[in-house]
Amino acid sequence: MPTTKWPLYILPKKYIAPYLTRLVVFVYFLPYLMGVSLTVPGFLVCFLLFDLLEFRRIKGLIREGAL
Repeated sequence: MPTTKWPLYILPKKYIAPYLTRLVVFVYFLPYLMGVSLTVPGFLVCFLLFDLLEFRRIKGLIREGAL
């Protein structure tokens, strides 16, 4: 992964499918199962939080040599 900061990073191709799967589960299904209906601003905040946490998770795994 390049040494770019969070908003400018590019996800490597091999991580796209797991990223999209987790995105759909955490941003769409989890709030739906909890009975929460997201508005557009709520969806944006949820997506940004998810993306930041995924960036930190993948960056940490790469740093540890797990990926």
